Amino acid sequence: MLVRNAFFGSLLLLSSVIASPLRAQSELEPRAKPQLISIEEMRKQLKPGHPHKDKAIFFTHHLSEWEWRQIEAWAEDRGLDHAGSVWRDKDMVDLNKYEKAPWERELQFWSDFSRVYAQEVSGTVYLIMRHAFNPRVDSIFYDVELAEIKRLNKVDKIVWIDPSKMPDLDDVNPQNPLIYEERVYWRRGDPMPPPEYGYCLKQYRCPNHFYWNVL
Repeated sequence: MLVRNAFFGSLLLLSSVIASPLRAQSELEPRAKPQLISIEEMRKQLKPGHPHKDKAIFFTHHLSEWEWRQIEAWAEDRGLDHAGSVWRDKDMVDLNKYEKAPWERELQFWSDFSRVYAQEVSGTVYLIMRHAFNPRVDSIFYDVELAEIKRLNKVDKIVWIDPSKMPDLDDVNPQNPLIYEERVYWRRGDPMPPPEYGYCLKQYRCPNHFYWNVL
């Protein structure tokens, strides 16, 4: 009996030694990332009262990541809203948060949250884009956001700001006034402005410039 108890005790000790590294390894394994969320879930993520009336900005056309980040910081310091700042979960629009999806699903994800944002803007909104260009016909701004703005009829006008003519873009002091050369891109009741035609982003993807090439 004594020998049998010692034998079973050894088995229990051996099993605990084997199981401990397995538990430690499982605890170190990264958690599975969630799937990209639906447009219905995005609507639930909107902060109450956002985007604010007369405070929404859009930007488009060949922006580098540095320009895009600079414009976002400039806008936030002045109390303006953009499509990445109006969500309860500030990382909601970050693709790295989610499990990798096919290109078409990622593009749909960008289109969906841009659509939700555009459906909520009102009053005067601002378009940050160089005056030398028009939005591409297949860009998210033209194909999704502008189409929603025109359809819902809540926006009075879109003021067009050329980032190269904004003397205060490098100054992030929120006390400074919004300085820009005024130019109206679109007014309520106008037809869709003329777009720029080019390659179709739904067929070709630039892997190093995903975000700013679909705007």
